[in-house]
Parts: sequence; structure tokens; C-alpha cells
Amino acid sequence: ETQLNTEQAAETATKPAEADAIDTAAMTATENKAAETQASDGGASETGAAETPAAEVDASDIPAVGPETAEQGASRPQSAPALQHADEESAVSNEEQEKLSPEVPTGDEDLFDPDAPDMQHQSIGHKRKKLNIQLTEIIEEALDSIRKEPRKEFDYLLSRVLKVIRSVISARTAIFLWVNTDKEELVIESRISDVSELLVSKRKMSFGSDVVSQIAQSGRPEILTEINPHAELDLIPYYEAPAETRSLIGVPVYFNSNVVGILTADTNEEDAYGSQTVSFLGHFTKLISGLIQGYTEKYDLLQSARTLESIDSFRRLVNDPRNTKEDICFALVDSLEQLVPFTTMGICVHDDQRQQWVIAEMRSRGNGRVNLVGQEVFLDDSLIGLAITNAELQKHNEVPPNVVRVTASESPVDNGSYTFVPLKSYSRCFGALFIETAASASLSLQDIQIVEMLAEYAGSMLEQMQLNEVIHDNALADETTGVLNHRAFYQRLHEEFERATDMNLAFSVCIIGIDQYVSLASRLNTEFAEITANHVYSMLNEVLRPYDIVGRLDASTFGVGLIQKNLQEAELWAERLRKKIASSILELQAQQFSVTVSIGVAEYTNQQSLDDLMANANKVAGLAGDKTNAVVVFA
Repeated sequence: ETQLNTEQAAETATKPAEADAIDTAAMTATENKAAETQASDGGASETGAAETPAAEVDASDIPAVGPETAEQGASRPQSAPALQHADEESAVSNEEQEKLSPEVPTGDEDLFDPDAPDMQHQSIGHKRKKLNIQLTEIIEEALDSIRKEPRKEFDYLLSRVLKVIRSVISARTAIFLWVNTDKEELVIESRISDVSELLVSKRKMSFGSDVVSQIAQSGRPEILTEINPHAELDLIPYYEAPAETRSLIGVPVYFNSNVVGILTADTNEEDAYGSQTVSFLGHFTKLISGLIQGYTEKYDLLQSARTLESIDSFRRLVNDPRNTKEDICFALVDSLEQLVPFTTMGICVHDDQRQQWVIAEMRSRGNGRVNLVGQEVFLDDSLIGLAITNAELQKHNEVPPNVVRVTASESPVDNGSYTFVPLKSYSRCFGALFIETAASASLSLQDIQIVEMLAEYAGSMLEQMQLNEVIHDNALADETTGVLNHRAFYQRLHEEFERATDMNLAFSVCIIGIDQYVSLASRLNTEFAEITANHVYSMLNEVLRPYDIVGRLDASTFGVGLIQKNLQEAELWAERLRKKIASSILELQAQQFSVTVSIGVAEYTNQQSLDDLMANANKVAGLAGDKTNAVVVFA
């Protein structure tokens, strides 16, 4: 028994060694076979070289390893190293198989269930973690309402910059302030704070001895630490109550080599900021400078577009040649109403009939505003009078209560600004535009430039209108027909009347009016009336003598002075003219019309003035017009 146990133990110990020997022999045989293949492919060996035959492995040299039964395989023990080696090979093989084999869902499970709590989704080569966030944190907010408003868009992006700063550095409050070096003011533009109830309510702050004012004046960043609670409000201007601030950092924002703003942050932690924080905020000051550049360019483009729209709208409103001074004033205010902020806006011009300066147009926003249209304006004791007299822009941010801005009956003074823009041309001033705004929405430099440009354009149109009136009053001929106008006709008629009186000659006057029919009322526009007048004049010119006098008294009336014709001769002449015109056909827009006239005839008699003669002729012309297509004689 002892010998048997010893032989079994020896056999068990030699089996692992036999397995290793089998592996070694198999590897050697494989190498030798590869060598023989290489030698046969390469041809004969080199001359003089000793041939070393490949070691051949006989099957008898390898221990016979036949197929094992399940019982034998189970009963055969293995060494611990062999088991570990087999496990490692199996693990590698399984991992490679998983990498090469695609993941095929069975359809029974959900590959990604976002509602599954604390679930990690596993795929090939990675694991997916569940994110408990709201989509509103990563989806862009609706910006359609601010894209057309550069100021709102700038404020929106600036607030996002402050949020990023607070999320990275220790910042209890982050604020961006504008720097107005001309007025020496700091203006809070955007702020985010955990202690917002301690911040000042006003936006504008004057320069002082605080650290923010020092940064604005020096243009260099500053860091304060270990801030004394008693000096906190003196050092930090945007707090109105102690906030236990221990550290503060401020970095200037440059634009076109000038300090235009300051980016500040503070915290209640000691020594929270350093040079790295300055470098970090420096990236955001450059970003803000870029935003200011984009905002400025976009605002200028938008203002230019709005200016062109206003000019185009103003031109369309005043395109009619029949416009009056009041029409131009209305068009100017209407064009500016949607362009600039205002609480009250109006225009003062000179009324030629009343011989006074009056308010021609006025618009107001809000209740309690007095309508001043038609009110007289005294230039000597009003601010608008200075603008008209000096033909210069006047702007007042503060007006004493006892000073008259426009007229004595105006609304009381508000806390706002007042701008007066003259309506002037190159030669004279025709009035002034006044704009009153609230203190929070005063006119910007661009707004004033737009208003001045439109006011100058309106002044040029008023000058052109006045010149046209002068030309019309002094002209001797009608623009359409070329005959004498009303004024020239009376001058020429007066000369012939005096000659007939001195030489005791016959002299008659005919007033010829174009009949107005209801059927033609829809077509009696300006163009049709002028075509009709030219048609009547062409018929009239065929029966006139070279020395007879003819003039156009108004759009539908002609006057004729018949020299050396008595009443009967004048009546016959008028009747012949009436029939000639009534039998003619007027063609317009592929349609034919018949035009008739009514004529009143009066003769000069002794002891009668020219005014009496014209009054008699107009009287019978009215009677003829009532009948239509008739001749009536004053007897």
C-alpha cells in the first residue's frame, strides 16, 4: 500500500510536467516545420555551410495523450499555476468576444430609460450616467423679442457673463458699471447678488473716494482684502448698508483705449482674490469690450435704418404739392413719434393770417398734458423763442418753475429734459420743434442728430413752399394753360377799362364757368380738371381776337374782356362759344365726354367802376351756372 501510494503521487506530480513537455515539443515541431518551408522556398543552402537537419519529433517521443472520459478529466488534478493561466486566457477571450460582438437588444428591455432612478446605461466600451438636470438649463431662451433691440440684447448677454463669473470664482455680488468721464458718474448697468436688498436703488453715482471711482480714474485693476467693516460703505459705493464684505476685486473695461466700464466682484471670504483672478476677469473684460463694439455697430445700423424709414415716411407725407405749412408740421411730428422717446412733442411756426407765432402741432403721452395747438408763443420770454431767434439747438436738463418753456398755459415742469430744435434752412428759420422727455429716457446724441436732420429737411420744404407762394403771387401766367392768371387778368382789365372810359368805347366782360355734373363728380380729380380746362381754353382761343383779354380766375372759371363789343355783340359771341364747346367731344382714358359751359355777360356803362362791372358779370354767371349750359346777360 505504501508503494502504491508513492507511485500514484509520482504519477500525479509528473502529469503537469508531461503537459509542459507536450507543449514544448509541439512548439519545437512547429518551428522546425516553418524552417523547412523557408529553406525549400529559398532554394539550396549556401556552399560550405554545415547543414543542420531540422529536429524531427517522433510521435513515440511524445507521451500518448488520448481522449479522456468525463470521469478521467474530472479525476485528473491540475496545478495551481496551470489553473490560473487557464482562467486568464479564458477572461481575455471573453473580453475580446464582447468587443467584437455587437450588442443585440432582445426587445424586452428599454435601452435608455431616462426616468429610471440612479441607473447607469452600459454599452460597448462605455457606461452612461443618468443626468438629473432641466433642459431649460442648456436650451437657448427665446431671443426673438430682443434681437431687434440691441440694448436689450447687450443686457441679456452681460447678465450671462456675470452669472459665469459667479459660478467660477467666489463672488457674492458681481456688478458691471458704466463710466461717464464727462459727467464724472458711475452708472450701474447689470448686477447679480445674493444680498440684493443691501444694494443701492439708484443707478447713477458721482465719482468719489471709493475704490470703484479710483479704478475709473486710474484705469488699473484693484484688489482689496481685510476690509474694515467701518470703512466698507466708504470703499464700496454700490452698497447702502453694511454687507460684511471682506474681499473685493475690480477690473476696468476698455473700449477705443478709454475706460468705459468696470467689472467688480466681492465676497465675505478673506483674501479670496489674487493675480490669477485678475487674469481670469481680464478675459471677460475683453469679451465685454467685444459686446460693446457689436452693440455699438448694431445700434448704429438700426438707427440708420430707422432714420431712413422716417425720412421716407416724411417724404411720402409731404409729397403732395398742395400741402400746407400745417401738413408739413403734422408729417414731421408723425415721423418722429415712433423714432424718439418723448412725453410732449410739438412745433411752433408763424401764422401769416394771424401774424403770430403759434403751436401748429402737438402730441402728448400720458394724462394731465395741456393741448397747446393754436396757442400764441412769445419769442421774447420763452426757451423756444431762443431757439427760433438764434436758429440754434437748445437743450435743458433742468428748468426752473418760473421759466416759460413754450407758452404760458403749458403744463408744469417735470423732472426731465427739454430740447428745442429750429426748423431752419440756409437762409432763415421758420420755427422750432420742442421735445420734452422723462429723466430716465432723455434723448441720446444719435436721437438729436436724427431730429436735427429731419427738422432741417422740414425747414427746406417750408422755404420751398414760401418761395412757390411768392412766385405764384408774382407770376402773370397760369401754369397749365399759359393765359393770364387772376392777378394779371385784373391788371390788364383795369388798363382796358380806363382806355374805354377815356375814349368812350364799348367794353364788355364775360365770366365763363365749366359746368360740374354729378355724373362726372367721381372723375373730377386734379388731372381731369386740368384736362377739361385745357379743352375749354382751346375752344375759347379759336373765337378770340388777338387783342381781346383772357385770364384764368380759378380752376374752372375763365374771364374774357371783349374790346369794342356792346352787350348784344357780346351775347352773340358768348352763345356761339357755348354751342361750340357743347358740340365738342373730350376723350379721356378711352372714354368720351361732353363738356358744357355757363356764361355771364355784362357791359360797361358810364359812371360805373371796374368792381361794379365784375360784380354784375359774376352775378349773372352764377345764374347761368344754376341753369347749366346757358348764357345770361346783365341788363
